[in-house]
Amino acid sequence: MTMPAATGSNAPRPCPGCGAAAGGNFCAVCGTDLRPPTAGLLGSLVESAGRDSYVTVYLQLLGAPIRGVIARAEDPSYRRHLAFLLTSIGMFAAVFIPTLFRVYVSSGREISAERKAWAALTSQLGIYIGTAITIVMLYYTFRLIARERKPFRQYLKLWAIWAGFMLPIYALMHVVVQVLGDDMRAASMLVAPGQGDGALTPAFLLALGTIIVLIVYGAIVHARYWRVAMWKAVPAYLAANVGAYHVSYWVAFYVAVLLSHIALAVGYLRA
Repeated sequence: MTMPAATGSNAPRPCPGCGAAAGGNFCAVCGTDLRPPTAGLLGSLVESAGRDSYVTVYLQLLGAPIRGVIARAEDPSYRRHLAFLLTSIGMFAAVFIPTLFRVYVSSGREISAERKAWAALTSQLGIYIGTAITIVMLYYTFRLIARERKPFRQYLKLWAIWAGFMLPIYALMHVVVQVLGDDMRAASMLVAPGQGDGALTPAFLLALGTIIVLIVYGAIVHARYWRVAMWKAVPAYLAANVGAYHVSYWVAFYVAVLLSHIALAVGYLRA
């Protein structure tokens, strides 16, 4: 008597990562996640976009912001983490740079269209410089306190996925804060954390709350990934980010100054 073919999620099927016959939730050969995408409308969107597309990965991380980030980082078949990060940085820069100009102009300073375009270029360059410095400082800070010595390439993957998930949320808060009102103190806090002060307006409280939530979220992800206690992870995370912020600011500032002098020398900018 012929037995019916196996059905359901445990039925063997070709692994999209390596092609081997696989069943269950993960491929036994390469570790690829074989679980079906979210059901319903989001599931249809995920299927049409592709398992490793930006939309798919982001929707999956929304369902498990901590466990999902670590699982993706440890999934050897997922190799699009840098593309995921760069897409999120692009979204963040599209919101962050206009906010930066609004804060600048609100202080009474004028900026020409030419200077505005140049500032947009150097500001985006500063974001990439700050990203690189932050990754290095976080990695070596946690290597000092963690028992397990994880390779830099593996941590870079975690950071790319974690930051790629976080940055669009941070960018969304920029938009929401500006919709709530023309509160430059709140906008200043999002552009440069710690710079906004004054009355506790709804926009200001939202900006402050966003920063606190993202700090706690980042500390938890790092604590789980490096397998260190929260009482160690929180101060290490804060110290590395504060140090990286100040180092990044001055490095990006002097790079922008150098590039501006070059642009003036070749006639691209006018004094």
